[in-house]
Amino acid sequence: MSKYQPLADHLARLQADEWRPTFYEMERLMGSELPQSARRPSWWKNDGGGHATTWCAAGWEVDPKRVDIAGEQVAFRRVRPVEETRSRAPALEADAEDAADEVYAHEGSVETVRKVAGGGMVAAALAGLALGVGVVALRGLFRRR
Repeated sequence: MSKYQPLADHLARLQADEWRPTFYEMERLMGSELPQSARRPSWWKNDGGGHATTWCAAGWEVDPKRVDIAGEQVAFRRVRPVEETRSRAPALEADAEDAADEVYAHEGSVETVRKVAGGGMVAAALAGLALGVGVVALRGLFRRR
């Protein structure tokens, strides 16, 4: 599931024709931070990457005239009728479930191993750094005695 899928699901359920969230509100909704590139107006183009595809598929687009980078707020506007968007919401959820099933079915794949190993390598590096700092601190304590 895309990290932007919760945003698309929220948009698909909205009854309004406009929604003006802050970056913080979107991050809370998604459960993760927006990338640094979201602090540039070009990131909010409706023909951007996978992030834009998710909100466009939900029947919404960002109003390019109402992207406020300094205020960290954007305006989404509905481009498809509520009825069509609401009928599509279960399909979006089904797509997410299918994607999750596919990941589970291929959990032994090379790509999955790379993702897991990458995360493990970061954790190992941080643990090693913490251990190294601890050793240096202990050496300093023992030398003073």
